[in-house]
Amino acid sequence: MKRILLLFSAIMLSITALWAHDVEIDGIFYNLDDTNNTASVTYKGSYSDSYTNEYKGSVSIPESIKYNSETYNVTSIRYRAFDGCSGLTSITIPNSVTSIGSSAFSNCSGLTSATIPNSVTSIGSLAFADCSGLTMVNYLGTVEKWGEIDFDSRYSNPTLYANDLYINGELLTEVKISSADSIKDYAFYSCGSIKSIEIGNSVTSIGSSAFEGCSGLTSVTIPNSVTSIGDYAFYNCSSLNMVNYLGTVEKWGEIDFESYSSNPTLYANDLYINGGLLTEVKISSADSIKDYAF
Repeated sequence: MKRILLLFSAIMLSITALWAHDVEIDGIFYNLDDTNNTASVTYKGSYSDSYTNEYKGSVSIPESIKYNSETYNVTSIRYRAFDGCSGLTSITIPNSVTSIGSSAFSNCSGLTSATIPNSVTSIGSLAFADCSGLTMVNYLGTVEKWGEIDFDSRYSNPTLYANDLYINGELLTEVKISSADSIKDYAFYSCGSIKSIEIGNSVTSIGSSAFEGCSGLTSVTIPNSVTSIGDYAFYNCSSLNMVNYLGTVEKWGEIDFESYSSNPTLYANDLYINGGLLTEVKISSADSIKDYAF
């Protein structure tokens, strides 16, 4: 029994050591990876709720830190790192960070602005859940790069609450995609400032909820390269009145629409083919007409 208790204690200690912060530098807590000389921003203590509001005011994360004469590049924000820090008002993330963990900023009700670099490629589930005070999301990159971020859910995207997106300090009103392969799930979720979308011929898929809740969107141009459009892609785009497809009627009929809310004509009510209003549908060579096509 004593051996079992000792073994259990050793396991618990190792788990605690795994999650506990390693160092605090200038008010920010980190876990260190000595093998790769990288650092991850985390919470204070052994558990995310060990302390309350350990982060307050404006926090600017550095690209690198020094500890014991070693330099560590800050590459990620860990799971629940800022969770529940209602006193946090703004966060600036450096260009060295590539991932933001699940629930990283959840319940940060006082957070009003977030600056995200173009180095970020993934944002985990619930990362910005209940950040109800967010009004400013500034992305330091291109519209295309933002559209390529892997958002795990709608609560991963800070625009859920901010409703607008700024690109390098300028309010995003036009989305122009020219070289990306796809537009990822939830990419422009709830971006009410977007008025028009022009998708280039390199794009083959539009993700689920990619433009859901873009209430100011009035026109969208879709190329004939697009073969699939995900669930809720254009849901609640209530101002849409112009959908222009740069292809043939047959090709439009072959797009895989995952649901009725995938098709932007749900709100626009009309479809334009290469600039001309579609009044006749003639299908001669297609094998089938897909679900929700017209």
